[in-house]
Amino acid sequence: MSSQKISRHLFDTFSKPETENCLTQFDNDSRLRIKVTARRRCPSYRSLKPVNAENMNEGESRMDLTQYAAAAETCACSNFRKASRAITQLFDHALQPSGLRSTQLIILLEIAVAGSTTAPQLARRLVIDPSTLARNLKLIAKQGWIRRKSNDNRRTQAISLTRQGLKAIEKAVPLWQRAQSTFAEKLGERRWRALQSDLSAAVAIARGSFRLY
Repeated sequence: MSSQKISRHLFDTFSKPETENCLTQFDNDSRLRIKVTARRRCPSYRSLKPVNAENMNEGESRMDLTQYAAAAETCACSNFRKASRAITQLFDHALQPSGLRSTQLIILLEIAVAGSTTAPQLARRLVIDPSTLARNLKLIAKQGWIRRKSNDNRRTQAISLTRQGLKAIEKAVPLWQRAQSTFAEKLGERRWRALQSDLSAAVAIARGSFRLY
């Protein structure tokens, strides 16, 4: 299946023509990769009984498959991950000329705003698993964009930007601004503001359910 067909199949699940129009310009990117493993990780699937085709009648089969389909389409985990992957691909494409990925830019921006921070603080702020953040920081440090210095207690390291890191941000931000403006314009100002509010509420609800990092 071509990347174009995969991309359109992904966006069709949102039933949002405006969003599809916004992202159409990226359909022909031959490097587009779609991972389809999120549904298998969805908690909703774990609560469903497996289908035993040998020990059920036709009516039961229809009922269970309908239940599975409903879980696949409405799972909060799956739908948020699909949206996240789609938007990440959009911004990664836009940031290509800068040499930064969208995840790297956000980390560098957070460090720039803080002046100096630590990995645990970044993990909480960005809602990133510590091990995932550690891998990202390792790659960023390898590029010479950040410096790490042990604190007095030697338990954590202070992380700050280097001059090269600041230059990387200055090169990437104009590209980010164009992608951001295009996306917000296509979505519509009212919908974009509502979406920001809804996403903040969703993060707060998830964080309130259990302790994150």
